[in-house]
Amino acid sequence: MPSPLWHDSLRTLNCLVMIHSLLRPLLLSLSFVFVTTAIVAGATSAPTIEFRSGDRWSVIGDSITHHGSYYAWVYLYELTRFPQQELVVENCGISGDSAAGTVQRYDWDIAPTRPTVATIMLGMNDVDREAYSEAAPTPENQKRREAALSQYRQSLEALVDRLQHDYARVVFLTPSPFDEQLVGANQPNHPGVSAALAECARFMADLATRKGAALVDFQKPMLELNAQLQARDPRATVIGPDRVHPGIPGHFVMAYLFLRAQNAPATVARIAVDAAAGSAKSERADVSKIEVETDAVEFDCREAALPYPVPDEAKLALDWVPFVKELNQETLQVSAFKSGAYVLEIDGERVGSFSAEQLQQGINLAELPSTPQMTQAREVLSLMREWQELVTHSQRTLAEVEHWRLRGKPHPVQLEDVRPFLLEEYDRLSHSAEPNRKWDCINIQRYFVLKPQQAPLQQELAALQARMHAAAQPQRHHFSLQREERAR
Repeated sequence: MPSPLWHDSLRTLNCLVMIHSLLRPLLLSLSFVFVTTAIVAGATSAPTIEFRSGDRWSVIGDSITHHGSYYAWVYLYELTRFPQQELVVENCGISGDSAAGTVQRYDWDIAPTRPTVATIMLGMNDVDREAYSEAAPTPENQKRREAALSQYRQSLEALVDRLQHDYARVVFLTPSPFDEQLVGANQPNHPGVSAALAECARFMADLATRKGAALVDFQKPMLELNAQLQARDPRATVIGPDRVHPGIPGHFVMAYLFLRAQNAPATVARIAVDAAAGSAKSERADVSKIEVETDAVEFDCREAALPYPVPDEAKLALDWVPFVKELNQETLQVSAFKSGAYVLEIDGERVGSFSAEQLQQGINLAELPSTPQMTQAREVLSLMREWQELVTHSQRTLAEVEHWRLRGKPHPVQLEDVRPFLLEEYDRLSHSAEPNRKWDCINIQRYFVLKPQQAPLQQELAALQARMHAAAQPQRHHFSLQREERAR
């Protein structure tokens, strides 16, 4: 729990914001220092969470995983920071699913991915949100709530037993929050869902201890961050307008929490050049061919990793968590230059101008948008987006239809065997007044198109992961620093 001093500081900041709006930018910055301190405290791991070369990571969950990106942002970090390691990632999320549903589909959807690591984030659908339509539950609703949590506990334990029987290292991810406080949401509130999800998180923590699994807490730090945002703007949210699904910045926060729980290193590479001595020290980088002239230095360098290319659509999260400071440091330090401005070129391309004092202190190349290293990292990101699009809207569509519409059918499913049944389902659903039935019809239509292409699709996804790994391999670059006047 945050200390009383933490809460006092928050109240002080809020008062200052109201008293003097000119101080708002500074105060917001300070408030997020408090938030991120709480976030780091909430991200726990025991035993150690790690990926090893050759691991197969199966990401188990509901729609927040199926259509989400937290796992992709973690995967992007692993690719760019540890390019020599090979990691295969499998999305095993299905929209609307629960712990019980996951157990039901284990044999045909999860076991075939052969996970050596499995993360589990479930709970949002398990708590039976419709049973929380009223703040004071009826006896019937209270029974529904209790039954839902009981089923969750039994099913989650059964899922872990299956995974550990198959030798997977299990990591629990506490469910992301339900935003009960959001003003202007496009979905009704369900008072008490947050408390039910907190119960899910407590059970996860207990089960992790009993089963020797690891735990990453998404829920508590995200709730604290959300409270901070809404203290300033009741319409702000780290989740989303439907109260359930985090937006892309929220998913980036989840990735940050996961990486912090891993004790992921901040350092991409560290290069320190002494311009007077013509020597260099480095960490995770190989520096060679140093040449020094008056007010100039050149050298070759091959770093062991690429900087992290924060996606544009996730950059709002950088105002919420210190990702760059704690997880994306590609430092170049040059000492013994005379005062003045110096132009940095990499591979003959100008990437910035810096004072001798800035260079002495060290600049973070990961914050420069036009370095060859960042250009290469964005190529990895582009492939990641292509891969994730295929996973979300093609591969997982097949699994979603087979889970919800073809339950009980033998696997592997043969399209011609189930076509008549699916056509009947389509006709029934197209005349239904129930919400989301139109989406179910679209999925059935897409299933008819995608199913014959399932084998080539799997091959394409594997090929894209191989291309991402190849694209992440660092290259040797030529660095040149010279006084601004000489560069003109």
